[in-house]
Amino acid sequence: LGTYTPNNGGSEDAHARRRRWDEACAALLQRRGGAAAARPLVWLGDLNVAAEWGDVGPDPGWFRDKNGQGAAHADDRGQPGFTPNEQARFRSLLAAGGLVDAYRTLHPVANWATDVTWRGCAGKDGPPAAGRY
Repeated sequence: LGTYTPNNGGSEDAHARRRRWDEACAALLQRRGGAAAARPLVWLGDLNVAAEWGDVGPDPGWFRDKNGQGAAHADDRGQPGFTPNEQARFRSLLAAGGLVDAYRTLHPVANWATDVTWRGCAGKDGPPAAGRY
């Protein structure tokens, strides 16, 4: 399953759009039957979420505190892709589909000299002064 997941953005409309996307994905995974499904599922693409606290570098608090502070719900605050609500919904999606984070399973300890995203490695040379949003 290849997807481009909508970015959580910084507005209430964007948060609602992302919630609807996650709900639709959950319904698809539940209909499919999760781990008991007859055919294995590999889900890849741009999922627009950092699944766990340590997935964003050696200073995750920076990502939580920089952007989205005006969100109505406290758990929607933070860098899009790294809010508590997005992470909780993603864990639920993995559970609904009987899925695992293959990269983190194979690489359980982050190496911030090499583990980077398109945003760059925030930890190798210290966190940047501001987020990309």
